[in-house]
Amino acid sequence: MTYDGEPAMKLERYLARGERKYEFETCVEKKDRKIVKTLPLFDRLADYSANGVSTEKKKADLAYSFVFALIEEMVEIAADTCVGNDIPYIGSDVSYDIPIVRMTEELVKEKELKFLTHDRNGDDGISIGQNVVVGHLNKLSFTKKV
Repeated sequence: MTYDGEPAMKLERYLARGERKYEFETCVEKKDRKIVKTLPLFDRLADYSANGVSTEKKKADLAYSFVFALIEEMVEIAADTCVGNDIPYIGSDVSYDIPIVRMTEELVKEKELKFLTHDRNGDDGISIGQNVVVGHLNKLSFTKKV
């Protein structure tokens, strides 16, 4: 069984050790809003992977390069919107993925905008819902043993 945050946690270890060594071109579709097309990024990722990603370092560099390209384009879109609407800052809602927060912060500052992120949630990553479920299960387990 998996949970929503698991892929991000698995990715984070690679992002923390990776460097921008691979090139990824982003494509933006403009309709009623700008949309970053991710399929071409995944196609390029598959091309790189087909040529062999034999070491953990290469995996880390590939992951970092992919995510950086995606975030770079997203920050570009956000910065254009901010400048066009006289908004001096860009915020991030990724509170625990430190490499992504750092990438975003660096790119936002390059645009000469202020980077906003919230303070740590204060629950050390454990949601109230998880605590309720575990408490309930422990109570059931304890009741059955008595």
